[in-house]
Amino acid sequence: MVHIDSDANVSWIIRIAGVIARQYSSAPAGRSPCFHMPWSAPGMPLGCPEEAPPSISYFHVIRDHALVCLPANAAAYVRHMTRTYKAALITGASSGIGAAFTRALPETTALLLTGRNRNALDAQRQALTTDHRRIECLDADLTIMEGIEAVVSAAEDFGIDLLIANAGVGPFGPFLQAPEQALRDTIAVNVMATTLLVRRLLPGLLARARVQNSRAALIVVASSAAFVPVPNLAVYAASKAFDLSLTEALAAELVSEPIDVLALCPTATRSRFAERSGYHGGVPGAQDPGYVARAALAALGRRRTLVLGAVSGPALSVVAVARAASAQAISLITCRLG
Repeated sequence: MVHIDSDANVSWIIRIAGVIARQYSSAPAGRSPCFHMPWSAPGMPLGCPEEAPPSISYFHVIRDHALVCLPANAAAYVRHMTRTYKAALITGASSGIGAAFTRALPETTALLLTGRNRNALDAQRQALTTDHRRIECLDADLTIMEGIEAVVSAAEDFGIDLLIANAGVGPFGPFLQAPEQALRDTIAVNVMATTLLVRRLLPGLLARARVQNSRAALIVVASSAAFVPVPNLAVYAASKAFDLSLTEALAAELVSEPIDVLALCPTATRSRFAERSGYHGGVPGAQDPGYVARAALAALGRRRTLVLGAVSGPALSVVAVARAASAQAISLITCRLG
Protein backbone atom coordinates (compact mmCIF):
# COMPACT_ATOMS: atom_id res chain seq x y z
CA MET A 1 0.00 0.00 0.00
CA VAL A 2 1.13 3.53 -0.76
CA HIS A 3 -0.38 6.31 1.29
CA ILE A 4 -0.49 9.77 -0.24
CA ASP A 5 -1.74 12.77 1.68
CA SER A 6 -2.33 15.16 -1.19
CA ASP A 7 -5.25 14.98 -3.59
CA ALA A 8 -3.13 16.82 -6.15
CA ASN A 9 -0.34 14.25 -5.95
CA VAL A 10 -2.83 11.41 -6.25
CA SER A 11 -4.30 13.00 -9.35
CA TRP A 12 -0.90 13.38 -10.96
CA ILE A 13 0.03 9.76 -10.33
CA ILE A 14 -3.30 8.38 -11.51
CA ARG A 15 -3.55 10.39 -14.67
CA ILE A 16 -0.01 9.96 -15.92
CA ALA A 17 0.05 6.27 -15.00
CA GLY A 18 -3.25 5.87 -16.76
CA VAL A 19 -1.89 7.40 -19.97
CA ILE A 20 1.06 5.02 -19.99
CA ALA A 21 -1.02 1.99 -19.02
CA ARG A 22 -3.53 2.55 -21.79
CA GLN A 23 -0.92 3.25 -24.43
CA TYR A 24 0.82 0.00 -23.60
CA SER A 25 -2.35 -2.05 -23.27
CA SER A 26 -2.49 -4.99 -25.61
CA ALA A 27 -6.03 -6.01 -24.72
CA PRO A 28 -7.89 -7.61 -27.61
CA ALA A 29 -10.46 -5.73 -29.64
CA GLY A 30 -13.66 -5.00 -27.75
CA ARG A 31 -11.94 -5.12 -24.39
CA SER A 32 -10.34 -2.46 -22.29
CA PRO A 33 -8.24 -2.23 -19.11
CA CYS A 34 -10.37 -2.03 -15.98
CA PHE A 35 -9.95 0.84 -13.58
CA HIS A 36 -11.92 2.19 -10.66
CA MET A 37 -11.05 5.79 -9.99
CA PRO A 38 -12.61 8.50 -7.87
CA TRP A 39 -10.56 10.93 -9.96
CA SER A 40 -10.82 11.10 -13.72
CA ALA A 41 -8.25 9.14 -15.65
CA PRO A 42 -7.42 9.82 -19.30
CA GLY A 43 -10.57 8.56 -20.95
CA MET A 44 -10.35 5.23 -19.13
CA PRO A 45 -13.54 3.26 -18.62
CA LEU A 46 -14.58 3.37 -15.00
CA GLY A 47 -15.44 0.37 -12.90
CA CYS A 48 -13.35 -2.26 -11.19
CA PRO A 49 -14.29 -5.84 -10.40
CA GLU A 50 -15.65 -6.25 -6.90
CA GLU A 51 -13.18 -9.07 -6.42
CA ALA A 52 -10.05 -8.84 -8.56
CA PRO A 53 -8.49 -12.15 -9.51
CA PRO A 54 -5.86 -13.05 -6.90
CA SER A 55 -3.18 -13.55 -9.54
CA ILE A 56 -3.23 -9.89 -10.48
CA SER A 57 -1.04 -7.36 -8.74
CA TYR A 58 -2.61 -3.95 -8.20
CA PHE A 59 -1.02 -0.66 -7.26
CA HIS A 60 -3.22 0.89 -4.57
CA VAL A 61 -3.55 4.51 -3.60
CA ILE A 62 -5.48 5.32 -0.42
CA ARG A 63 -6.88 8.79 0.22
CA ASP A 64 -9.81 9.40 2.53
CA HIS A 65 -10.91 5.76 2.24
CA ALA A 66 -11.06 5.95 -1.55
CA LEU A 67 -9.48 3.07 -3.41
CA VAL A 68 -7.80 3.37 -6.78
CA CYS A 69 -6.88 0.18 -8.62
CA LEU A 70 -4.22 0.38 -11.30
CA PRO A 71 -3.30 -3.00 -12.78
CA ALA A 72 0.43 -3.57 -12.61
CA ASN A 73 0.00 -5.08 -16.07
CA ALA A 74 -2.82 -3.25 -17.81
CA ALA A 75 -3.44 -6.17 -20.13
CA ALA A 76 -3.64 -8.71 -17.32
CA TYR A 77 -7.26 -8.01 -16.48
CA VAL A 78 -9.79 -6.77 -18.99
CA ARG A 79 -13.54 -6.57 -19.05
CA HIS A 80 -15.96 -6.74 -21.93
CA MET A 81 -17.01 -3.43 -23.39
CA THR A 82 -19.56 -3.11 -26.15
CA ARG A 83 -19.38 0.50 -27.21
CA THR A 84 -21.67 1.41 -30.05
CA TYR A 85 -22.54 4.80 -31.45
CA LYS A 86 -25.93 6.04 -32.53
CA ALA A 87 -24.83 8.38 -35.30
CA ALA A 88 -21.50 9.12 -36.96
CA LEU A 89 -20.21 11.89 -39.20
CA ILE A 90 -17.42 10.75 -41.53
CA THR A 91 -15.65 13.34 -43.66
CA GLY A 92 -13.89 12.19 -46.79
CA ALA A 93 -16.22 9.21 -46.87
CA SER A 94 -16.28 8.62 -50.62
CA SER A 95 -13.12 6.46 -50.77
CA GLY A 96 -10.11 5.12 -48.91
CA ILE A 97 -10.10 5.10 -45.11
CA GLY A 98 -13.29 7.16 -44.95
CA ALA A 99 -15.21 4.63 -47.01
CA ALA A 100 -13.71 1.85 -44.91
CA PHE A 101 -15.10 3.45 -41.76
CA THR A 102 -18.58 3.38 -43.26
CA ARG A 103 -18.26 -0.39 -43.70
CA ALA A 104 -16.58 -1.02 -40.34
CA LEU A 105 -19.29 0.60 -38.24
CA PRO A 106 -22.23 -1.63 -37.25
CA GLU A 107 -25.64 -1.34 -38.88
CA THR A 108 -26.98 0.17 -35.67
CA THR A 109 -24.94 3.34 -36.33
CA ALA A 110 -26.63 5.93 -38.51
CA LEU A 111 -24.25 7.55 -40.99
CA LEU A 112 -23.76 11.11 -42.24
CA LEU A 113 -21.29 10.92 -45.10
CA THR A 114 -19.53 13.92 -46.60
CA GLY A 115 -17.15 14.40 -49.49
CA ARG A 116 -16.85 16.10 -52.85
CA ASN A 117 -17.78 13.09 -55.01
CA ARG A 118 -21.54 12.85 -54.79
CA ASN A 119 -21.75 9.77 -57.02
CA ALA A 120 -19.33 7.86 -54.80
CA LEU A 121 -21.24 8.92 -51.68
CA ASP A 122 -24.53 7.77 -53.19
CA ALA A 123 -22.93 4.44 -54.07
CA GLN A 124 -21.85 4.05 -50.45
CA ARG A 125 -25.36 4.80 -49.27
CA GLN A 126 -26.94 2.29 -51.62
CA ALA A 127 -24.50 -0.41 -50.56
CA LEU A 128 -25.01 0.17 -46.83
CA THR A 129 -28.68 1.06 -46.55
CA THR A 130 -30.98 -1.28 -44.64
CA ASP A 131 -34.63 -0.96 -43.66
CA HIS A 132 -33.70 0.33 -40.21
CA ARG A 133 -30.59 2.37 -40.93
CA ARG A 134 -30.50 6.09 -41.57
CA ILE A 135 -27.83 7.21 -44.03
CA GLU A 136 -27.51 10.72 -45.42
CA CYS A 137 -24.97 12.14 -47.86
CA LEU A 138 -23.73 15.69 -48.21
CA ASP A 139 -21.35 16.80 -50.93
CA ALA A 140 -19.36 19.58 -49.31
CA ASP A 141 -16.19 21.45 -50.24
CA LEU A 142 -14.16 21.78 -47.04
CA THR A 143 -11.77 24.27 -48.60
CA ILE A 144 -14.43 26.97 -48.19
CA MET A 145 -16.40 28.19 -45.18
CA GLU A 146 -19.74 27.47 -46.84
CA GLY A 147 -18.84 23.79 -47.04
CA ILE A 148 -17.69 23.66 -43.42
CA GLU A 149 -20.82 25.40 -42.19
CA ALA A 150 -23.03 23.04 -44.21
CA VAL A 151 -21.37 20.02 -42.60
CA VAL A 152 -21.66 21.50 -39.10
CA SER A 153 -25.36 22.24 -39.57
CA ALA A 154 -26.09 18.78 -40.96
CA ALA A 155 -24.14 17.07 -38.16
CA GLU A 156 -25.97 18.95 -35.44
CA ASP A 157 -29.33 18.07 -36.97
CA PHE A 158 -28.18 14.45 -37.28
CA GLY A 159 -27.32 14.26 -33.57
CA ILE A 160 -23.92 12.63 -33.97
CA ASP A 161 -22.04 11.01 -31.08
CA LEU A 162 -19.05 9.96 -33.22
CA LEU A 163 -17.01 12.39 -35.32
CA ILE A 164 -14.42 10.97 -37.72
CA ALA A 165 -12.38 13.81 -39.24
CA ASN A 166 -10.85 11.89 -42.12
CA ALA A 167 -10.82 14.27 -45.09
CA GLY A 168 -7.32 15.09 -46.24
CA VAL A 169 -5.42 16.22 -49.32
CA GLY A 170 -1.83 17.01 -50.19
CA PRO A 171 0.35 17.39 -53.29
CA PHE A 172 3.39 15.18 -53.85
CA GLY A 173 6.58 16.73 -55.20
CA PRO A 174 9.16 19.43 -54.48
CA PHE A 175 7.74 22.31 -52.47
CA LEU A 176 8.81 24.94 -55.00
CA GLN A 177 7.08 23.10 -57.82
CA ALA A 178 3.75 22.65 -56.03
CA PRO A 179 0.93 24.90 -57.26
CA GLU A 180 0.09 27.47 -54.64
CA GLN A 181 -3.60 26.58 -54.81
CA ALA A 182 -2.78 22.96 -53.97
CA LEU A 183 -0.88 24.15 -50.90
CA ARG A 184 -3.79 26.39 -49.91
CA ASP A 185 -6.22 23.49 -50.26
CA THR A 186 -4.00 21.23 -48.14
CA ILE A 187 -3.95 23.72 -45.29
CA ALA A 188 -7.65 24.53 -45.71
CA VAL A 189 -8.81 20.90 -45.53
CA ASN A 190 -6.23 19.30 -43.23
CA VAL A 191 -5.82 22.18 -40.79
CA MET A 192 -8.61 24.74 -40.93
CA ALA A 193 -11.54 22.45 -41.70
CA THR A 194 -10.44 19.87 -39.12
CA THR A 195 -10.01 22.56 -36.48
CA LEU A 196 -13.34 24.24 -37.12
CA LEU A 197 -15.34 21.03 -37.40
CA VAL A 198 -13.94 19.75 -34.11
CA ARG A 199 -14.38 23.10 -32.38
CA ARG A 200 -17.97 23.55 -33.50
CA LEU A 201 -19.15 19.97 -33.04
CA LEU A 202 -17.46 19.10 -29.74
CA PRO A 203 -19.93 21.06 -27.55
CA GLY A 204 -22.87 19.13 -28.99
CA LEU A 205 -21.05 15.81 -28.73
CA LEU A 206 -20.32 16.43 -25.05
CA ALA A 207 -23.80 17.75 -24.25
CA ARG A 208 -25.52 14.74 -25.79
CA ALA A 209 -23.17 12.35 -24.02
CA ARG A 210 -23.94 13.95 -20.66
CA VAL A 211 -27.69 13.85 -21.24
CA GLN A 212 -27.63 10.23 -22.42
CA ASN A 213 -25.12 9.14 -19.77
CA SER A 214 -22.91 7.74 -22.51
CA ARG A 215 -19.58 8.45 -24.16
CA ALA A 216 -19.00 10.26 -27.43
CA ALA A 217 -15.94 9.75 -29.60
CA LEU A 218 -13.62 11.75 -31.83
CA ILE A 219 -11.18 10.26 -34.33
CA VAL A 220 -8.84 12.60 -36.19
CA VAL A 221 -7.01 10.91 -39.03
CA ALA A 222 -3.44 12.17 -38.96
CA SER A 223 -0.56 10.11 -40.38
CA SER A 224 2.69 8.43 -39.46
CA ALA A 225 4.15 11.29 -41.51
CA ALA A 226 3.08 13.58 -38.67
CA PHE A 227 6.06 12.47 -36.58
CA VAL A 228 8.81 13.44 -39.03
CA PRO A 229 9.48 16.01 -41.77
CA VAL A 230 8.81 14.45 -45.16
CA PRO A 231 10.50 15.95 -48.23
CA ASN A 232 8.24 16.03 -51.29
CA LEU A 233 5.25 15.89 -48.94
CA ALA A 234 6.36 18.88 -46.89
CA VAL A 235 3.04 20.70 -46.45
CA TYR A 236 1.00 17.52 -46.10
CA ALA A 237 3.30 16.16 -43.38
CA ALA A 238 3.30 19.53 -41.62
CA SER A 239 -0.50 19.65 -41.71
CA LYS A 240 -0.71 16.14 -40.26
CA ALA A 241 1.75 17.13 -37.53
CA PHE A 242 -0.76 19.86 -36.67
CA ASP A 243 -3.62 17.34 -36.59
CA LEU A 244 -1.65 15.01 -34.32
CA SER A 245 -0.65 17.75 -31.91
CA LEU A 246 -4.18 19.17 -31.81
CA THR A 247 -5.71 15.78 -31.07
CA GLU A 248 -3.15 14.90 -28.39
CA ALA A 249 -3.80 18.23 -26.68
CA LEU A 250 -7.57 17.73 -26.84
CA ALA A 251 -7.26 14.26 -25.34
CA ALA A 252 -5.45 15.79 -22.37
CA GLU A 253 -7.83 18.75 -22.03
CA LEU A 254 -10.94 16.56 -22.24
CA VAL A 255 -9.69 13.92 -19.82
CA SER A 256 -12.62 14.36 -17.44
CA GLU A 257 -15.26 14.67 -20.17
CA PRO A 258 -17.46 11.84 -21.52
CA ILE A 259 -15.57 11.48 -24.78
CA ASP A 260 -12.83 9.22 -26.16
CA VAL A 261 -10.31 10.98 -28.37
CA LEU A 262 -8.01 9.18 -30.81
CA ALA A 263 -5.32 10.39 -33.19
CA LEU A 264 -5.11 7.81 -35.97
CA CYS A 265 -1.69 7.68 -37.64
CA PRO A 266 -1.69 5.12 -40.46
CA THR A 267 1.19 4.42 -42.77
CA ALA A 268 0.63 4.34 -46.53
CA THR A 269 -2.80 2.89 -47.28
CA ARG A 270 -4.23 1.31 -50.39
CA SER A 271 -6.39 4.19 -51.57
CA ARG A 272 -6.48 6.85 -54.26
CA PHE A 273 -4.58 9.36 -52.12
CA ALA A 274 -1.21 8.72 -53.79
CA GLU A 275 -2.75 9.03 -57.25
CA ARG A 276 -4.55 12.24 -56.35
CA SER A 277 -1.43 13.72 -54.77
CA GLY A 278 0.51 13.24 -58.01
CA TYR A 279 2.56 10.22 -56.95
CA HIS A 280 2.44 7.47 -59.57
CA GLY A 281 4.93 4.96 -58.21
CA GLY A 282 4.25 1.89 -56.14
CA VAL A 283 3.69 2.09 -52.38
CA PRO A 284 5.31 -0.98 -50.78
CA GLY A 285 3.73 -2.15 -47.57
CA ALA A 286 0.53 -0.14 -48.09
CA GLN A 287 -2.15 -1.30 -45.67
CA ASP A 288 -5.74 -2.24 -46.32
CA PRO A 289 -8.03 0.69 -45.39
CA GLY A 290 -10.51 -1.74 -43.86
CA TYR A 291 -7.87 -2.92 -41.42
CA VAL A 292 -7.02 0.69 -40.53
CA ALA A 293 -10.65 1.57 -39.84
CA ARG A 294 -11.31 -1.52 -37.73
CA ALA A 295 -8.13 -0.99 -35.72
CA ALA A 296 -9.09 2.62 -35.01
CA LEU A 297 -12.56 1.73 -33.77
CA ALA A 298 -11.10 -1.00 -31.57
CA ALA A 299 -8.59 1.47 -30.09
CA LEU A 300 -11.22 4.02 -29.05
CA GLY A 301 -11.26 4.34 -25.28
CA ARG A 302 -8.06 2.31 -24.96
CA ARG A 303 -5.41 4.70 -26.21
CA ARG A 304 -4.99 8.24 -27.44
CA THR A 305 -2.72 7.69 -30.43
CA LEU A 306 -2.74 4.69 -32.74
CA VAL A 307 0.26 4.34 -35.05
CA LEU A 308 -0.04 1.65 -37.72
CA GLY A 309 2.50 0.15 -40.06
CA ALA A 310 4.99 -2.71 -40.01
CA VAL A 311 7.86 -0.28 -39.44
CA SER A 312 6.24 2.95 -38.27
CA GLY A 313 4.00 1.19 -35.74
CA PRO A 314 6.75 -0.28 -33.54
CA ALA A 315 9.12 2.63 -34.15
CA LEU A 316 6.72 5.45 -33.37
CA SER A 317 4.42 3.93 -30.74
CA VAL A 318 7.00 4.59 -28.01
CA VAL A 319 7.19 8.19 -29.18
CA ALA A 320 3.38 8.36 -29.05
CA VAL A 321 3.43 7.17 -25.43
CA ALA A 322 5.92 9.86 -24.47
CA ARG A 323 3.93 12.55 -26.27
CA ALA A 324 0.67 11.49 -24.58
CA ALA A 325 2.26 11.47 -21.13
CA SER A 326 3.88 14.85 -21.80
CA ALA A 327 0.58 16.34 -22.95
CA GLN A 328 -1.18 15.14 -19.80
CA ALA A 329 1.61 16.44 -17.57
CA ILE A 330 1.52 19.85 -19.28
CA SER A 331 -2.26 19.94 -18.93
CA LEU A 332 -2.01 19.25 -15.21
CA ILE A 333 0.71 21.86 -14.75
CA THR A 334 -1.19 24.56 -16.62
CA CYS A 335 -4.39 23.76 -14.71
CA ARG A 336 -2.54 24.10 -11.41
CA LEU A 337 -0.94 27.38 -12.49
CA GLY A 338 -4.25 28.69 -13.79
